[in-house]
Amino acid sequence: MNKTLVIIILSTFFTLYGETTIFSSLGIGDIKNNSYMNLGFANFDSLALSDKNFATWSKLNNVTYNVSFSYFYNVVDDDFTSTSTNYDHLSVSGFNFALPISRSGHTIGLSISPFALSDIMTISPKKKLETTFPNESEIYLETLETKISSINSASLIYAGSISDFSFSASFGCTFGSVNKNMQYNFYNESENGSFDIPQIFSDYFETNFYAFNFGLGTFYKFRNLSLGGSITLPFHKSAVLITKENTDRKIEKNFPDFDWPLSYGFGAGYQISKNWKTAVDFEYIEMSKINLAQDDLYEDYFKLTSKIYYRKKYRITAPFYEKIGYNLGFSINNRGVKDPIYQNRIKEETALVGITIPYNKQRSALDLNFGITKSGDKGNNLMVDYIYKLQISLNNSGNWWLREKEY
Repeated sequence: MNKTLVIIILSTFFTLYGETTIFSSLGIGDIKNNSYMNLGFANFDSLALSDKNFATWSKLNNVTYNVSFSYFYNVVDDDFTSTSTNYDHLSVSGFNFALPISRSGHTIGLSISPFALSDIMTISPKKKLETTFPNESEIYLETLETKISSINSASLIYAGSISDFSFSASFGCTFGSVNKNMQYNFYNESENGSFDIPQIFSDYFETNFYAFNFGLGTFYKFRNLSLGGSITLPFHKSAVLITKENTDRKIEKNFPDFDWPLSYGFGAGYQISKNWKTAVDFEYIEMSKINLAQDDLYEDYFKLTSKIYYRKKYRITAPFYEKIGYNLGFSINNRGVKDPIYQNRIKEETALVGITIPYNKQRSALDLNFGITKSGDKGNNLMVDYIYKLQISLNNSGNWWLREKEY
């Protein structure tokens, strides 16, 4: 493994950002990792690192890392404004690094996850205002709302094992900011019907927050069956609201009741045959406790995922096509935030197909995954967001000072 390459990838921590959708504009965005590269809670693969259950990292023999890049193309069909919008962006979706410190199953590591980035501007049409002054020209108001939010998470990890039982402990921090700018443009209509240069007023709101957490994970494999789970417990959190009115006077306010959600998940995997295995996962986040902004729109998040994998056992000299692995997946979940019109649940469905391409004798691999997500429903939410996502994950392993094991 090239150590310089690892250092370069570590530096991407400062440029990580995740996906954005129209529904992220309702509050602080998403506080969950939407990366395709996770293996779930009860699945181990030497070609990848699970970002759901760190206990599986104790099974690694070589220094291993992965980094993931995603391309999104979104199509939003909005019945409320009778518009259709397309947008796309490229992101770095996550980074994991595992360093075995002994052959007896002890590993330390780092995981960085960008959860979400929202950058959405809403422009309202000019609206005539009612005035009580006679002989005054007509006054119109145009409102521009810009909301930018980003949320990231970083964790330090220890994983160990005793016989067939693996466990992990992690210490992490989730941090982010929500910036909202309201600009009010007041226009006077002249006699010829044109508008004068507007008088501009603005309000600015900035919320900065962080939450420390402690995580535990377990993993157990018995013959063809594997079981795993993890829980993340927040133990210290803080949030500050900064407001700046048109007078440029800043006001800072602490959120004494700011809370951050507990999250947990568990899953089961089964080796169907020599080359086939399947897994089912359930994930839960207590998002209804969030009270940063528009807290009446938040609800507890859940996600149910099923996947099937094909991984053929092969020799190093096997033909290239025999080394390729395949996977199919499907998930259903609610978004964790309600729509602002009807305050109904926003449901999501995702279908995923992917291939794994090993490229050296250590069985490092390139993962290519393509998924389609339907977020929202016109009948219940007045809008629907179709997300087309291509994700490329680089998984690499090598030896730094322990004896390298060839898989």
